[in-house]
Amino acid sequence: RYSGMLETIRIRRSGYPVRMDYKSFIFRFRALLGARNTANANEKDLTRMIMTTLGGDLKEEYQLGHTKVFMRENLERTLEESRGKALRGVVVKIQARVRAWLGVRKYKRIRKAVTQIQAYARMRLARQAYKKKLKAITRIQAFARMIKPRKAFIVVRDEHRRARQAEREAARAAGLRTVGNVSSLPVPADLTTLAANVPKEAPIYPEGSMVIAPHPISAPMRAIMDHRPMAPAEAAGHEFSKFVSGFFQQGSSWSFSKGPLQQTLMTPKASVDPKEVLLLFNVVLQFMGDTAVSDYREVLFGNYWIQRALASEDLRDELLCQLANQTWLNPNDINCERGWLLLTLALGCFAPSEKLSPYLLCYVTHHGVEDLRAITQYKLLRSFGRQARVFPPTLLEWQAARQHTLMAMQVDCIDKKTVVVPLDSSSTAREVGDAAARIRGLQNAVGWTVAAVNAKGIEHEFETEGPVLDYVAEFEAPEALQAIVRRSSKTHLLPGVQPAAITTIPEEDESFAEGAGSSSGAGKPGLGGGAAGGLAQIKVRSKADVLRAPASSLEEQIDDMFGDALNGSQEDLTQVGLSDRIHGAGGVPPPPPPP
Repeated sequence: RYSGMLETIRIRRSGYPVRMDYKSFIFRFRALLGARNTANANEKDLTRMIMTTLGGDLKEEYQLGHTKVFMRENLERTLEESRGKALRGVVVKIQARVRAWLGVRKYKRIRKAVTQIQAYARMRLARQAYKKKLKAITRIQAFARMIKPRKAFIVVRDEHRRARQAEREAARAAGLRTVGNVSSLPVPADLTTLAANVPKEAPIYPEGSMVIAPHPISAPMRAIMDHRPMAPAEAAGHEFSKFVSGFFQQGSSWSFSKGPLQQTLMTPKASVDPKEVLLLFNVVLQFMGDTAVSDYREVLFGNYWIQRALASEDLRDELLCQLANQTWLNPNDINCERGWLLLTLALGCFAPSEKLSPYLLCYVTHHGVEDLRAITQYKLLRSFGRQARVFPPTLLEWQAARQHTLMAMQVDCIDKKTVVVPLDSSSTAREVGDAAARIRGLQNAVGWTVAAVNAKGIEHEFETEGPVLDYVAEFEAPEALQAIVRRSSKTHLLPGVQPAAITTIPEEDESFAEGAGSSSGAGKPGLGGGAAGGLAQIKVRSKADVLRAPASSLEEQIDDMFGDALNGSQEDLTQVGLSDRIHGAGGVPPPPPPP
């Protein structure tokens, strides 16, 4: 106080301590004017306009001099605050404008890029459509230009095939299938005895007991025939040469042999006699190349060879490899065709082992003869996972294989109607029964089976999963061959029952040959001493209604089978079991066998 500071402060407060020239004041606080029109205003007017933006009575807060503005500190502070708010608004507007400009520029750039991408995409789609049309037009032109030369090619091809077939028939008639001297090769002693006791021509069926007549294929039968097993995908790439390198023993090669083998192709198992295997290979050589082995003698040789494979599971792969060996690069077409015939019949009776199956399937698919390739492949696929036959092929199977045809069976239904059912070598009683029910028009027919009735009316029921043709094969087998079967298997079906029908279906025709049995052959002994009772009919039925009087229709018969359930019986069906009501029940069965 004594130094004069307080007086100085009082004087400063009472006066105008803040002094700014007009130019500096206007430059600093002009932002407060905003967008007002100040074109004709002088410096003092601009200063007054800036002061009026603050509002209120400010006459005591500032004074305007000649060159400067005099203000109190409170007014200066208010001006600074107002200036800051004004500048923030201006900055926000500038930023908004800049961001808008940047956004528009980015949008234009993106739109330009999208437009270019769309243009390229439309161009690519248009080019693809053009190429597709061009390819279609080119293909149409190619087919149009191909018609005439293809017709000429088909004419030449058919002429070549007819000439080739004529040459083959002439060679077959002349017996030109010999490759090397095989007629004197040693064969098993029981085969020699069997062949010596059987005449060259031995008809199994009595004269007049077989009637062959064409019959159209119905739509249900065609649906059954068209259902074929699919080849497994893993079979591709299993060339037979890989199996040879992996499983043939050292010293054995995969090449056609004109004479007997010196050793087995595969390492024999402990239960297999190598000498017996080599003798069975001689049977193959005589079957394929010996002209004396013809007519029924070739059936005996082939059935004996197959029966030996059926008798010993350890022999089967070796014997199948023998046929693959003799059909590979065989110089004689007739000789090779007989080897494929025997392989086709063998695969209808038993399946190869799991290790051989994919290789044999690949070999059959790529190298099988044209007429037998499809049938051989089909029988091989059908044999997977099925039990082997007890007896070798029937005469029906031999006839169908020679003629490259399909087979069928005449079946009498429980309502006294007859249907013709396609079947193959592996068809079971359940499959034939279900197929007959489907042909009769039943949807999802499950649990049917077939039974054989001889001329005396005695009924024999097949095993559900047993091959039906085993029943016929046992009758046809000579006594000596039946003795071999009895020694090698405990299974015995029904000896000496004469089959009533032989039926084949040509593959290339829309009809099949229906064989109707006659009772005139009943009681006549066949080859090897047939039984006294001939087979009068094969009928389809359910297990629960063997002796029940036939209903008026097949649908009524089915309703009668399930009468307890339909009538609201309280009987516990789960305890009784469907197997007591339907033969072969217990799960959805596989589809019926195609031909």
